Amino acid sequence: MRSFINYSVVFILFVTLFSCSENSTNWKKMGAEVKASKDIAIKRYERALFSINPDQLQEGLASISQEYYLFIGEEYKNPQALIQMRSYLQDTLIRQGYKFSEKVFPNLAPLPTELANAFERIRRFIPSFSNPEVYTYISGYDQQTSIYYNGEVMTIPLDLYLGDTTKVYQQLRIPLYMRQHMSKDYLLSDIVLTILHHLIPRDIAAAPLVDQMLYEGMILAMTDYILPDVPDYCKMGYTQVQEEWCRQNEEEIWKYLVGNRLLFSTNQKDIGLMMNDGPFTNGFPKESPARTGIWMGWQIARAWVNRNDDVPLNRIASLQNGKQLLEESRYKPQKK
Repeated sequence: MRSFINYSVVFILFVTLFSCSENSTNWKKMGAEVKASKDIAIKRYERALFSINPDQLQEGLASISQEYYLFIGEEYKNPQALIQMRSYLQDTLIRQGYKFSEKVFPNLAPLPTELANAFERIRRFIPSFSNPEVYTYISGYDQQTSIYYNGEVMTIPLDLYLGDTTKVYQQLRIPLYMRQHMSKDYLLSDIVLTILHHLIPRDIAAAPLVDQMLYEGMILAMTDYILPDVPDYCKMGYTQVQEEWCRQNEEEIWKYLVGNRLLFSTNQKDIGLMMNDGPFTNGFPKESPARTGIWMGWQIARAWVNRNDDVPLNRIASLQNGKQLLEESRYKPQKK
């Protein structure tokens, strides 16, 4: 694929500074005007837990069990659970995670304000949404769990957002493509995307690629309104260099999708090629990021929004037909 463009890092970073403002949509401007009147309270379970005197573990757990019942429940009465908790608190990697989290997050500002504003904007799309109780904790680097949200409660594992150069991530052999978005810059967008995926579920595993692209793309388009100040690369879980690569090669990605007749494919290999995470997109240069199908779905969704800005926000979440959205968007890739 010789027509893909490769740029030096310096030039890419220079271009990125200007590309974000040029591609801002009306939704970003509208969303920025929506402000909450009160910050979100975030309860720091990890801080309460690690403040307990190890010699008085049971008593300490009992004293915080009501406030952190979600984590502790009545287990402080269980001898076996106490043994497990003591082992957790004495684990070297766990203690490192807590120590580093205190350095990276000595306080959580401005997250309480950012969450309050984001939650208020989510309600413009989904009026029934109510603010969840929000907790932070140390997961033990459990990437399978990540941020959890069930409609009422949200738990945030701070040890998964310590920074991509954190030594313990390297010790655990977490791949670079995963580490690169394990920093606090990505936390807010990860929270919002977790909520939106929960509130707007779709059974699309067997659907054509275009449906899957537009499902993810419309959710990301909603973040233009919900998170108007968050850079696009953070919302995608990309680096700045990766996001700019997509911008510079948008036309070539589109040609690849059309030329290989992938848009309406239901073949899981084709879908995985464009939607799954990894170090890069197979078939593209190694400078490319993975999940380019999701990024492309976002650009199509933005084109649809620009042509349908009269559609009420509370109808957006119900849109499902990827083929129809694609046709109505009249999408054309940006030429570079």
